[in-house]
Amino acid sequence: MRLGEHAASRRALVCAALLVAGLSGAGANSVLAAGVPALPDHRAWELVSPPEKNGADVLPDSGRTRAASDGSAVGFASLTGFGDVRGTGITVEYLSVRDAKPGTNGWATHAITSGGLRPLSLFEAAFAGLEPRYMGDWSPDASKGIFLSHTPLTAGSPFTEDVPNIYVRDDLRIPGSGHYRLVSDCPGCSGALPASPADQPAFAGASADFSHVVFESSESLTADVPPCDPGPGGDSCPFHLYEWADGVVRLAGILPAGDGGAAAANSQAGQGAFYLPGFNAAYTPNVISRDGTRIFFTVRGTSDTRAGALYMRQDNGTPGATTVHINASERTVPDPTPSDATFWAATPDGSEVFFTSAENLTDSNGSGLYRYDVNAPSGHHLKLLSGPGASVLGLVGASADGSYAYFVAEGQLEAGKPTTDRRRLFVWHDDGVTQTVHEVADVNDDAAFLVSSDWTVGQAARVSPDGRHLLFAARGTGDTVELPHSGVGDACPVSAGCREVYAYDATVNGGASSPICISCHPGNQDAPSQTDARFDFNTISMGSNSSFLNHPLSTDGRYAFFQTGDSLEADDRNHTDDVYEYDASNGEVHLLSSGAPESLGAYFMEASADGHDVFFITRDQLVGWDKDRQQDLYDARVGGGLPEPVGSAPPCTADACRGPQAAQHAFVPRGSSTFVGAGNVKSSRHANSKPRKCRRGHARRRVHGKAKCVKVKHRHAARRAAARKGR
Repeated sequence: MRLGEHAASRRALVCAALLVAGLSGAGANSVLAAGVPALPDHRAWELVSPPEKNGADVLPDSGRTRAASDGSAVGFASLTGFGDVRGTGITVEYLSVRDAKPGTNGWATHAITSGGLRPLSLFEAAFAGLEPRYMGDWSPDASKGIFLSHTPLTAGSPFTEDVPNIYVRDDLRIPGSGHYRLVSDCPGCSGALPASPADQPAFAGASADFSHVVFESSESLTADVPPCDPGPGGDSCPFHLYEWADGVVRLAGILPAGDGGAAAANSQAGQGAFYLPGFNAAYTPNVISRDGTRIFFTVRGTSDTRAGALYMRQDNGTPGATTVHINASERTVPDPTPSDATFWAATPDGSEVFFTSAENLTDSNGSGLYRYDVNAPSGHHLKLLSGPGASVLGLVGASADGSYAYFVAEGQLEAGKPTTDRRRLFVWHDDGVTQTVHEVADVNDDAAFLVSSDWTVGQAARVSPDGRHLLFAARGTGDTVELPHSGVGDACPVSAGCREVYAYDATVNGGASSPICISCHPGNQDAPSQTDARFDFNTISMGSNSSFLNHPLSTDGRYAFFQTGDSLEADDRNHTDDVYEYDASNGEVHLLSSGAPESLGAYFMEASADGHDVFFITRDQLVGWDKDRQQDLYDARVGGGLPEPVGSAPPCTADACRGPQAAQHAFVPRGSSTFVGAGNVKSSRHANSKPRKCRRGHARRRVHGKAKCVKVKHRHAARRAAARKGR
């Protein structure tokens, strides 16, 4: 890492350049894109949230900050209404679309929370989780999403008017009241559903075009689901998995023909989508394939609310619809007592399914993590990824084609390494010829954070689509060999140390390399850290959070983004959280937020798929459009930078405005210093020109802060004048 390359602080250079641009009336922030050595990759700051927000803060919640895959739009939330919202007492969600319109901050923002929602009681908002909100992922272009509402948003369904419902909104990018379609309809109802704030549908997943949506509900919505008496407490009815397909609601939790082909007694998406406190709160990806033809569900057993019999429903609603038992034994002699299975993930096309089971399902010696290949010949669908000698806790993530899988297990699976009962992170890889398992790291104290996706715990790992790159957070305690030792700052547990962020490349050294601590101090991986590093930041703003997981790792694995309160660059001098970028192509770490002494810190929220747009929240006024100290959403955008207000420049204070200091080593420009973009400010004087000489008898002196040529009195003349004065 090449840190501290230049003499003067980065912030000083930025402010100096921006002040020059402001005096000329040009677009000050365009100087950033022109090569000022401030941000890496020709990035520049852009204010995303509106300059006027009615005194509101943007919520620093990565679970509710979703970006379009190309970075052209981003959603965020606030507890205050502004813009086209008036008088709301609930959390409002907004969408900003980059339009680069002249005379504005370049991002047009509108509310996407429906208006006219009835007030909520404290119980409904905080405990029943009925806060209106968008649930789970949006479509890649940020035009479609699922909205939970306790107030009807469409007409024509009298059976569901008085209960919470979920809707597809398909015009998120268009300002206005929005176009909604009811998802949780009740075609099997003959009367109104009982009104209960605790009974709400839970969004589980959608096809890529949102024409197919799967959701859970404890209500009997279709004729093939028997009515249920909820009992005295009103919560004894099981959940069923339903599919909405272009306006048609049908049951997805249907047993195979060999088991009667009827509705299952209960069914849930993956590990279950219902994520209220106290329930089986889990987020399991790809429970429905991108084209909507495959749906994965679990019929719960008795020992664990997340485990049970695992099934795949294929071509639901068509004449050839079938249900396949995924965890059915393929052993020559099956175990007499089958065990429950726990779904962890499926590939986006639904062709590969990952689950764990304590049962020996194949003739291989052992149980644990399995991969089910939908396209394999009958009797050969299952492959055991783990082996004897370890107990698998769960899957961390997998590649899009199913050839890589990262998981945590107690014990040792890699041949030649010492046996251990600690929890370790492993990577499994199938290159089409052989299977290999390598130990990645000892993660004993952080295993739950890696394999869990509860909204209460989070999921501290991301895997690139090709499976080569893994980003994860863990505490590098002294008990580990692979992970660098971390510090025990005031904000970190003394017994466990600070949490660091690590990057791992499964192709380096045949997969036997160690993770790189990208949040550790550069040049000294064992230097004690003082704060936790992380790439998600969640707040609970009334009820439950969304199950959405942000994208701190670019799809090609090159970029990783995180925040830390430790200073990893010389320009980071504010002793609070700042946002950093790690570039795997050169191993460098760069500061993306201000880091100036007067800075109030920043929190990473989200990034575009290619990592060219990095969205973070800060109170710092980084561009001229930002006139207050409220929390705003910014974009550190590659090739970005928009014109500032005429005659305005981003504020800077104290020594940050003094420009380069002389008493330090020479500045070494980065590669971006040669980049020239639109809107560059051309100075009236060449940067290397020398100041003009003063005529004879005059010398350059600073008068009222300005350099002027003033007449110099000769020393002898001064003595004569003094002598005359003394007579």
